[in-house]
Amino acid sequence: MDSLNTIDVNGIKALMEAYSIPDFDIPDKIDKNLKGKLSKRIAIVLGWGLNAYAQHDNSREELALLIQFLRACKGSDIQLKGIVHKPHGKYSKGLEMTAKLSASSQFVTWLELFANTWLEQQQDGLYQYEFDWDFKEPLTISRGLAPVYEKEQDPFFLDPYTDEELSRIIEFEDKSKRTFPQFKGNSELGRMAWKIKTLLEPHELEMTQRKLYSFIYDVMLLGKCTGTSEPCTDEGFSGEIGREKAQYIINWLSAHETAVKKYLSSQK
Repeated sequence: MDSLNTIDVNGIKALMEAYSIPDFDIPDKIDKNLKGKLSKRIAIVLGWGLNAYAQHDNSREELALLIQFLRACKGSDIQLKGIVHKPHGKYSKGLEMTAKLSASSQFVTWLELFANTWLEQQQDGLYQYEFDWDFKEPLTISRGLAPVYEKEQDPFFLDPYTDEELSRIIEFEDKSKRTFPQFKGNSELGRMAWKIKTLLEPHELEMTQRKLYSFIYDVMLLGKCTGTSEPCTDEGFSGEIGREKAQYIINWLSAHETAVKKYLSSQK
């Protein structure tokens, strides 16, 4: 998954201009008063990368559950337990091992902050798209002695998720785990094309299907999400409409639709 910061939003805007597509405001699905620019939403989708559609990532839910656990157990000793998988020294394979983190250990606080920060890095724009949340800012820490403190930003840790945010994340990830179809090959490409298409459809753009699909292909190429090594030229995008580009999108969308129907049929 590419970082959202590596996606060229200005390149997306230039491509939209070449295709005469305005940079619309898009209302949030939950709170209609919240809006985001179309170019930024496309950048978020591209930032997920193709692998985001290949399979559900359980690590995000595990991190969120770990954060909840650490908060719930704050103030008490925490017992860790595991089975030796790779023997070393006096520890043989299959041996049960335990370790204790004391209630007064600062490590527990650091572990929670690390889990929060790692979760924010792992989701990489997914929650911004689903919930229209802002990205987490660096954690503000206070140094010095009371009553005079110097506030500065932590160089590593980010602001932690609230309890309400964690609950929404866990609910979302659990639902995704149970309802997520597997996309591979053309259906994987079609999933991303479909996501971009759904962002564009509400605006009733006055363009042919070929021109629309040509834009989707070019924007996926910009995000290096076409599964090809075709380079972006130094001259930039001309907005040229190509039958071949459109046919790629038609094929990918068809493969995606087939995969979705197959999945829904298997759930009956």
